[in-house]
Amino acid sequence: MPIRELPSRLAYADERRLAEVADELIDKLQSDGPAALPPLPPSSPRRRPQTHSRARHADDSAPGQHNGPGPGP
Repeated sequence: MPIRELPSRLAYADERRLAEVADELIDKLQSDGPAALPPLPPSSPRRRPQTHSRARHADDSAPGQHNGPGPGP
């Protein structure tokens, strides 16, 4: 399917707009080369994943709450 026909076959406005922008960018890339494309927006660095406190204290003697049978007698 030619890309120019794609927007008319899509159901949602955001999909149609995306297809139109893609068509424009492809035309620019083919006619003027990569230098004609707009610069990429700055991206934020990825956050480090959260770690559970047990991951920092791998040994069982680490202080903290532990699941168990409850208070002693």
